[in-house]
Amino acid sequence: TCHTMNPHYATWQHSSHRGQAPCVECHLPQDSLLDKMLAKSRDGFNHSVAMTLGGYGYNLRITSDAAERIQANCIACHQEAVSMMVENAARYEEAAIGAVDRPCWDCHRDVPHGTTRNLTTTQNNLGVKEI
Repeated sequence: TCHTMNPHYATWQHSSHRGQAPCVECHLPQDSLLDKMLAKSRDGFNHSVAMTLGGYGYNLRITSDAAERIQANCIACHQEAVSMMVENAARYEEAAIGAVDRPCWDCHRDVPHGTTRNLTTTQNNLGVKEI
């Protein structure tokens, strides 16, 4: 089912995350092998059903479960920056109301997939390269 993600994979290849975070480090749990395998099985089943029944459409939507995983992985990798944001939010409470409760991609929308919004948009998509 990864072939569906060609535009997202190609834009990731042009991002700052390319050398640092392969797909599974952002999209799967990192806390335990069991959690990783359960998420991979659940996602794989859902992707297989969507591919078989043609249920993808042009715009992919992230599930709430996947969003929680990605957010947790962003925070884990960028712990130093996140802790500074939390500290500053506490120090300057009025200016930072809600800032630390938002998902990272509210501000960092183009990381790491560029402006790819659907399966036909291929900004920075120069083709998938073998790594």
